Amino acid sequence: MALGWLAGCGNDGTTISSVVPPTTSSATVEHLTRDGGGGDWVHTQNMGDTAADLFFIFTNTTETTVGGVPSVANMAGEAGNPAGTTPVNQVVLSTSSMLQQAYTAGLGLRGTPEISEFNSHPPKSSAAPLGQTLGEPAPPQMAAVGDTQNFYEDSIANPIASTLRLQLNDGTITVNMWVANDSWSGCSKTYCMTDAMLAAIGPKFLLTGDSNDIYDWVTNLYGYPWGSHNYSNLIPESAKSTIDILFYDINADNSTTGGVLGFFYSKDNYSTNAVAYSNARLMFYMDSVLTATKEGDNWDATDYWPAEMVATLAHEFQHMIHYYKKQVGLGISTQTWLNELMSMTTEDLVADKILVNGPRGVTYSDYTAGSAGITDGRIPYFNDYPSISVTYWANDSSVLYRYAINYAFGAYLARNYGGAVLFKQIMAASSGDETAVITGLSALGYTETFPELLQRFQTAVVLSSKTTAPLYYQFNTGAAVSSTINTVTYNLGSINFYNFSTGPKTYTSATLAANKSNLNPTSSVIILAETSKTGTVKKTLNMAQGVKATVVVKPN
Repeated sequence: MALGWLAGCGNDGTTISSVVPPTTSSATVEHLTRDGGGGDWVHTQNMGDTAADLFFIFTNTTETTVGGVPSVANMAGEAGNPAGTTPVNQVVLSTSSMLQQAYTAGLGLRGTPEISEFNSHPPKSSAAPLGQTLGEPAPPQMAAVGDTQNFYEDSIANPIASTLRLQLNDGTITVNMWVANDSWSGCSKTYCMTDAMLAAIGPKFLLTGDSNDIYDWVTNLYGYPWGSHNYSNLIPESAKSTIDILFYDINADNSTTGGVLGFFYSKDNYSTNAVAYSNARLMFYMDSVLTATKEGDNWDATDYWPAEMVATLAHEFQHMIHYYKKQVGLGISTQTWLNELMSMTTEDLVADKILVNGPRGVTYSDYTAGSAGITDGRIPYFNDYPSISVTYWANDSSVLYRYAINYAFGAYLARNYGGAVLFKQIMAASSGDETAVITGLSALGYTETFPELLQRFQTAVVLSSKTTAPLYYQFNTGAAVSSTINTVTYNLGSINFYNFSTGPKTYTSATLAANKSNLNPTSSVIILAETSKTGTVKKTLNMAQGVKATVVVKPN
């Protein structure tokens, strides 16, 4: 495969680009260095002797919306877009609430917009001077199975009466698994929690021994969820020895078809003097009804919703560690897109360990890209709306698409730049935005800029049906991509975006102009300009300032 960054200049000031044809079954990728703006320019492309498709990927590399959309027009005498190119309909985003979308589509949500916003910032006030010894309140008495406790979600007016049903200890940390009394065996809800369910799920998070549970695998990646700090309004360092997990009917919806699966809420990292409804401990909240939902006659931890709950533990554990490392330890805010990207990539990294398919949507034990018709995971949502911004987050009706593109971008980074090792560096970086990604890459010796990553990411999507894509453009090697930290190996399966129920969304110039009026910040659109073409073609390109073009010739 030929690839590079290329531009030339004609005598009339119009940029002329000429790219070598692909060889055999590989592809050609060229990132054109000409900046957008300044009128039309001509691209001359040698397609070679093998029938190939011609793509133009236009990337808004800026943090602001770019007005207008790019275009690719035929030169005089050139054939038009090939017959059979199907116009792409505009994505009509639902105006209903995120939760209602989840119920309707049977989706599981992790966290809520309000909680994500609360978790993303450093602790409020009461930071003690460095080096000062803070008075530490006595830790709560060790709980025992059968103990009862009132927990609070967002108000002390609505206590959740609960009982400790299972306690796990691996010699270094204790995990308490509480269940709301109205969700326990014999309850009036559609499905109720039982001892057998806790006995199956609990050891997934904590099990005696080394490197054999979510706690071990995720702390090996990122470090521990709590420790020393200089805040007088937070729970003491000694709280690091226990994690509490509460199962209750989140939102009291009794839903068996989707909704909020669980969340980490950093208000519990505060003392009750600082936040009245804090539970003053390291804590997760998990939905009891979905955890107990079975597929057949008998419940099993491998049933769809119980398996999703196990993945939720890994997802939310990243959030818990993230809060301590960045918000408490570094005193910085993290942009939501990056925090969610890291949690979804964490699910991806441990999927074959927790025996859950995860956001990739392919069977966890299958490291190939699977086969056509996949409907699970995050990729179908990405394929439906890939032109949404990577770095802009809003808790609106598009939020499910935001999760999807952040997973896809994280999956790209992990599969091309070091896997678990890169994400360990991103966590250690002293920033909470795209700079953290670049800092992490730099620590591993890479020199890529963020705009370059955005261009390579969408190019890799187009090439994902090929297992021969070159380094830094690989979603699909046909096998696992592995990385190792402290003797623990993390495996990532291949992804072919064309194997999902909806393939990557492409446009013609006409359908792009009909469906979009601008380019979102840090986003891309893909124009399929020719299919099954040979020989030389010329195209007139037009794109606004701030937009970069990538040309891909992909043999059939």
